[in-house]
Amino acid sequence: YPIALLLAVSAAGWQGFSTTRVFYYRDLLLYSYPMPQLAMNMLRHGYLPLWDPYTDFGSPLAAMPDLLLYYPGTWLRFALPYPFGFNFHIIVHFYLAALGAYCLSRDLGMSRPASFVVGVAYSLSGPMLSVGTMYNMLTAASWMPLCLLAVRWTVRQPSAWRIMLLSVALGMQAMGGETIFS
Repeated sequence: YPIALLLAVSAAGWQGFSTTRVFYYRDLLLYSYPMPQLAMNMLRHGYLPLWDPYTDFGSPLAAMPDLLLYYPGTWLRFALPYPFGFNFHIIVHFYLAALGAYCLSRDLGMSRPASFVVGVAYSLSGPMLSVGTMYNMLTAASWMPLCLLAVRWTVRQPSAWRIMLLSVALGMQAMGGETIFS
């Protein structure tokens, strides 16, 4: 069922695999697409992307939560060609949301078919598709099911390993996410 879940999300988001077009519009096209591009160009020219000289009279670039500069997934996005890397980064978070919801529902005792429906319903729900246009909110919302799963595992049977998994899940959500979710 996890493979079928990834295929279902891929079928719904097939336009995200474009190498010439941006997957979403709104904030992504006007704001979240050019800012990471600026940071990537600065890195390629040997500069740390600390300051954006082009917005207003200049603004801090590395401190912008929408840039996700400290989020590990961002570096994968920078390694792939634009706009494919940009689009792929979005699709990966819908996969993460689907698989996280599937695993959480399995942990809650649901059957595999029911968990499949939960994964599809969560990852392709209206709120998730809406936050797909806001990078940092998508990142936080996609980590949410895995954070809840890690909390359940840690509370059920505390161990150093489970506390570490919880810390990683919460840390990934915090590094890449909007503070209202994290």
